[in-house]
Amino acid sequence: MDPKVRDLFARFLDTHPEAERTQFEGWVAAHVEHEEALRGFMTELEMLRDMLDLSQESIAAHLLESHGIDLDHSVSLDLRQPPTDHTPGTGAGTIDLTPHLPAREGSSRRYRVRRELARGGMGTILEVWDQDLRRRVAMKVTRQGAAGLRVADSRALARFLEEAQITGQLDHPGVVPVHELGVDASGEVFFTMRLVRGNDLETVLREMDSGERDWSLTRVLGVVLRVCEAVAFAHSKGVIHRDLKPSNVMVGRFGEVYVMDWGLAKVLGRPDVTAICDPEASGSLARVESLRGDLEDDESSDSPVFTQFGEVVGTPAYMPPEQARGDLDQLGPPADVYSVGAILYRILAGKRPYDNGRRQSAGEVMIAVASGPPEPLARSSRPAPAELCAICDKAMSRAVADRYANMQEMAEDLRRYLEGRVVQAYGHGPILELRKWIERNRVLASVAIVSVVAILGISLRSALVQAASNRELRQTQLQLTSLLADDLVGRDPAAALAVALRMPRGEDDFPVRTAILGAMQRLQEQRF
Repeated sequence: MDPKVRDLFARFLDTHPEAERTQFEGWVAAHVEHEEALRGFMTELEMLRDMLDLSQESIAAHLLESHGIDLDHSVSLDLRQPPTDHTPGTGAGTIDLTPHLPAREGSSRRYRVRRELARGGMGTILEVWDQDLRRRVAMKVTRQGAAGLRVADSRALARFLEEAQITGQLDHPGVVPVHELGVDASGEVFFTMRLVRGNDLETVLREMDSGERDWSLTRVLGVVLRVCEAVAFAHSKGVIHRDLKPSNVMVGRFGEVYVMDWGLAKVLGRPDVTAICDPEASGSLARVESLRGDLEDDESSDSPVFTQFGEVVGTPAYMPPEQARGDLDQLGPPADVYSVGAILYRILAGKRPYDNGRRQSAGEVMIAVASGPPEPLARSSRPAPAELCAICDKAMSRAVADRYANMQEMAEDLRRYLEGRVVQAYGHGPILELRKWIERNRVLASVAIVSVVAILGISLRSALVQAASNRELRQTQLQLTSLLADDLVGRDPAAALAVALRMPRGEDDFPVRTAILGAMQRLQEQRF
């Protein structure tokens, strides 16, 4: 694929969002040198459009007709509603959250496909043009029967619907809003959501490592803090993500941060009708393998792992040990805490956890995760602040009880670091608090230190002046005492000697005795 032709066709779509055939013919006439390649792009675009011609059928009716069962596709995160038991096929406890789709025929169909954005194990994401609201949106469509998938359609659809409804109910700035859930003319289920323009966090980290763009550690940590806040909100709704990694975090062009791909998410307390492992294989890695083929060309530690039924387990390099061991019933909010800690490890070390410098399969990394911790950050060739290492180590603790109790605690420790306050995972105490206060308030601390030094200087000067005054006073006292002793010895030496002998020896600091004895010695020297 010639990048120049691809960019040329993209410019055509930017200029003509509806991409009508008459508009295209005029564009081709202006670029005849690329006519064949451009027509190939247009043919593929029209084929995708035909696949997404919408029907009038509701999702509930479509699933009932195509599968013969009433799937429990009604996920509700409203904690005020009590949970309801649901028996497939009875319709009990079902709440149809999806409205009937309006009739769309011929040229009046709402969505027009522009291009494919991404492809994964359970669906394809397309960029489409919403003709009603005149905007570009992202559309995720199911990929039933795709090469390599060996999972019943009902289970795949149930998970796809759960992803759409969970994502749609997580009303947080860090989660991409879902616009619509529907069925296309070919019977494939889809949902539309905001089209995020930007890069995923993995791309951002590569740019930071290479120095290509102005990405500092502080700026990247701000992204991680936003991730913590979004996931903490999901946890408050009883939802765990189970596949947090840099490639599932999008950073928009204007600083937006989104946690993407909730396809592996689980609602706590709700029966996992789309269990991500065969129950007979729980606790064992024997039946876990990587999905190969056209879906995953690069089987690496950052590639998702699938069960023998083609169902996603997670991404080995970022999954907690309990998930790697297959102890899926133990997964809760601490599992997401570990994964965010692994993202922080990638930031600080410049490589994914368990990256030993050689090519590893996802299965090899998964076994390593289950066996022991990754290489300590202290041994990394890239120096990292001790406080951040402490946060990372706590979040990635092998024992669930040793990790942060919840995502909000980890977010608070990251916020403390960014604000120059004491990180709880690193230490505490008055001396550390004082040092952090000085670091946060350098100007005020400098003024305080100067003031203290000035006060000490004034006190020292006063003490020196007082000492000098005392020395002068003592000298005067000694001189007067010497004169009095000379006068006394000169008039009556015997009386002067009697006075000197009566003076206690312990009071030699009072110089009368010394002065009299000195005067008598001088008198004797004068006589001889």
